[in-house]
Amino acid sequence: MFLQGDEFAFVLYVAATSGGVIDARESELFSTVIILSMALTHPLIMATNKMLRTEAPMDGVDVARDLKGRILIIRFGRFGQIASQALLSRGVDLTVIDKDPERIRDAGRYEFKVFFGDGTRLDVLHHSGARQADAIMICIDHPNSAMQIVELAQHEFPQAKLLVRSYDRGHAVELMRAGVDYQIRETVESAYRMGAGGLRALGFAEVDIEEAGEDIRRRDHERLAEQVQGDAMSGIDRLHIRPLPEPLGRPLDQSVLRR
Repeated sequence: MFLQGDEFAFVLYVAATSGGVIDARESELFSTVIILSMALTHPLIMATNKMLRTEAPMDGVDVARDLKGRILIIRFGRFGQIASQALLSRGVDLTVIDKDPERIRDAGRYEFKVFFGDGTRLDVLHHSGARQADAIMICIDHPNSAMQIVELAQHEFPQAKLLVRSYDRGHAVELMRAGVDYQIRETVESAYRMGAGGLRALGFAEVDIEEAGEDIRRRDHERLAEQVQGDAMSGIDRLHIRPLPEPLGRPLDQSVLRR
């Protein structure tokens, strides 16, 4: 019998039963088989595809092993690439790992050496030189994985300062509570600069733009500190909020709390 039956099989069984070819018990048995085949086909296809799926080719990719550097950078996406530039400009010895072979090959085309390794694995961190590193820069974009690396590093590599890319405000608060040495939300600085660009486009003086930047950074720092000790609503008075006309007044949009 074919792997998956369909609705037409039930029609055939009814006709066969009516014609006396099979009895009612056999019809029920065959119908059960068809129902099971229909239910199992999709999971079986998914499992087969998973077994047949080939791993990403590792041509031109070196696995992290016995590495060392003053700073270990985990993940070499756009964030990690930009973060590395200031360090390289001062000749800092870096070790960089990433678990995407294609990204590693792309870096190699620009003569930048990146090693293959999953930073959430303790053995990989050891092979990547985390034990000797002065700092570990966690530049991945997945909050749970970032926290996993933070916990491993704090337990196994206490000598290394931890600098972490935070996904959003909630993740930033979680990292601060965990005691990392430095964290920055992935979009915050570019958003500050966009706001400054808006003021500049309207003809505001540079001194006013600088004062505005200092003001929002101070307010944001104070609000984060209060949220670490409290909750998402703490420090709400630090926000600049445009008042709405009285007839249109409504509760504060909760989305502003996550910025």
